Amino acid sequence: QKYDLIVAGAGPAGLTAAKMAAENGLSVALLERKERPQEILRMCGMMLVTLTGNYMGERLTHNKPSGLLGFPRHGFSLKYDGPTKDFFSWEIYSPGGESISFGDYAANVRQGRAGRASAVYHKGRLLAGLVEECKHLGVKLFTGQNVVRAAKDGEGVVVHTAGGRAFKGMFVIAADGRQSRIARSMGMNKGRRLYATVTSVGYEMTNLDLEHPYALHQPLFKSGDPPMMGFIVPRAWDHEGEDVWLVMISNVNMQADHEGIFDELTLRSRFAPWFKKARKIRRCGRTGNMYAPLFYPYKDNVLFAGDAGWCQEAEMTGAVMSGWKAGNTVVFAMQEKQYGAAGAAPYLAWWQSAYLDKLDYNVF
Repeated sequence: QKYDLIVAGAGPAGLTAAKMAAENGLSVALLERKERPQEILRMCGMMLVTLTGNYMGERLTHNKPSGLLGFPRHGFSLKYDGPTKDFFSWEIYSPGGESISFGDYAANVRQGRAGRASAVYHKGRLLAGLVEECKHLGVKLFTGQNVVRAAKDGEGVVVHTAGGRAFKGMFVIAADGRQSRIARSMGMNKGRRLYATVTSVGYEMTNLDLEHPYALHQPLFKSGDPPMMGFIVPRAWDHEGEDVWLVMISNVNMQADHEGIFDELTLRSRFAPWFKKARKIRRCGRTGNMYAPLFYPYKDNVLFAGDAGWCQEAEMTGAVMSGWKAGNTVVFAMQEKQYGAAGAAPYLAWWQSAYLDKLDYNVF
């Protein structure tokens, strides 16, 4: 099956890339491992990064009445009609009882939207909307397709799945996440520094007793190297009329007792009073390798977008911009019949200026 473009991964980067290419008339195949792309199986903070500052040269906007997320410096927008919830400060707590607050919570709450630090959104709703847009534009969506490798074939690239299917395109956009099988199969990780494998476990919970319920909390609940770190993030939706938070712990020791560590945070640490009446709704987790970024995210007609080439995670904002630019670049390359590195040049220049020059990956 032959297409102008094959996109591997129907997350924010892949769906945006497919949408951009299809809008401009390319034939696009979108391959996704899950049967339902909008089903969020792994842990995700679901933050809009950021509505109050500059991220990778962009100032994200949320036009709620029109149902749009705007990227004004890049010149595009995405439909989003799902729920959001503002939060008003970022609060970090030490094991010994000290705390640092970025933002005056009470003063910011009084200002309403003008005082928010940012907001959280519903990732499933965003992806569901993008899936429908892509289908309307003629993108061929193939779900349940676990992509395992990609290889140059003549002028184009062939993508192979675990089920034995093969798809050929002039270009491929690999948006298959932090554990990118395409990056591994093409040797992109050779020489790429591995910092750690980070494992996170948590629960969506209700009925927390927080002094500042609409804040991003970061409790450091055990000293050490590294310290045990937790996060409490508001969710954009309610559960039977109650507020919901994601409560999670992160650890670089995969052999650790993660449930025991979670119990330490919620039952025995100085933060236990926050959880006396809390109820667990859903357990979730994730494990991811934390590599240095790809400094040259292109090989053999394959462009690497979003977390496939990032360090840690691009956030939705970075992933969407990356997918938009990758799709845009393939459109121009197909028009100019530049099927090699010359066609990918605008994307590589954007990656350097918007990502490598603006984000210091060493902070992770």
